Amino acid sequence: MASHGLVDGGRVVRPLVDGPTWHNSRGTSRRLDYVFLAKSLSLVSGRLLPVSFSDHDGLLFEVRSCVAVFGPGFWRLNIRVLEEDLFKLCTGVMEWWEVAKERMKGFCIGYSKRKARGARSKLLRLQRLLELEHARGNHGGTVNQRACDSLKTQLRKVAEGRARAYLLRSRREFLERNETCSAAFFGSIRTDRTKQVVTGVRDRQGRIVTEA
Repeated sequence: MASHGLVDGGRVVRPLVDGPTWHNSRGTSRRLDYVFLAKSLSLVSGRLLPVSFSDHDGLLFEVRSCVAVFGPGFWRLNIRVLEEDLFKLCTGVMEWWEVAKERMKGFCIGYSKRKARGARSKLLRLQRLLELEHARGNHGGTVNQRACDSLKTQLRKVAEGRARAYLLRSRREFLERNETCSAAFFGSIRTDRTKQVVTGVRDRQGRIVTEA
């Protein structure tokens, strides 16, 4: 064992986990189960896990390692669900499409939230760096004007990106490439939204039905 760089985990961890791991109905106990670990691993803890379905106890060790942790494996369809009555109820194309839309909606919302959080963090970080540069000047130090100009340029790009996103969300019929969120633009948005208010719907007989 030593020649292969292995150690008995139960004898190296503190507190020791070297008690009996096997018990029979006659009261006999033995240490029959071992976990051998590489010496390079840093043992954090260890303990016995009593189980109800075996006369052997389990062994659980926690190690600290810089080795990358692997994620979950590939998803495989459990074909047994295809035979379940509840699963068979969802057979229409529209039903499947509704399920798919709901999943895509959740994914897209989550992606957009993460992107927005990242943009806010970037904006706050740039603003903080700019404030620190100016604080040096307020305390008698020298302001790095080149750094300030660079930070302002980055802040302007972030602000323009947010404004552009608003322009796209406004669903304007004619959207100029270099259009900005000016007062005239917001005025036209308010006018268009007033026109989009639904005051009534037309029934099958062609009559307009309103709330009143």
